[in-house]
Amino acid sequence: MALESHSQPAVSSAELRYLAFSAGSERYALPLDRVAGVQPEGPITRVPGATALVRGVMNLRGRLLAVVDLAAVLGLPVRPPGQGHVVVVRTADLEAGLLVDHADEILAVEPGAIEPRLSTLPGERAEFLDGQVRCSLGLVGLLRLERVLEAAQHG
Repeated sequence: MALESHSQPAVSSAELRYLAFSAGSERYALPLDRVAGVQPEGPITRVPGATALVRGVMNLRGRLLAVVDLAAVLGLPVRPPGQGHVVVVRTADLEAGLLVDHADEILAVEPGAIEPRLSTLPGERAEFLDGQVRCSLGLVGLLRLERVLEAAQHG
């Protein structure tokens, strides 16, 4: 499933766009400008010496892409291989994949609708969130991508 196949709501210039996805029974989102695409989970090869948070690498159009298991990073139950999707993400100096259960939809969010993260979240999960939004999917956590990738590198 390519990212372009998702229906994209009309947004005003003030609205922010996020890709929402699920990990376990929880929903999270990343700014759309950090998402390069969404792929069905293909074969992932385990890499010796990689942290337990890195599921392995996959071939993405002739390039090797490190795949981080988002559920493992967040301390959620990890599902069996082969049933999820990989959200291809970019930072200034890195491209990687986040293994999720499935991509839900593209959200259009007014900046004023972003709430602080819940203070009742477990500390290990709270450090990965910038805030949250309430929408048709329920409560959606806004991920701090760099922190997720940093945790995966250092395990």
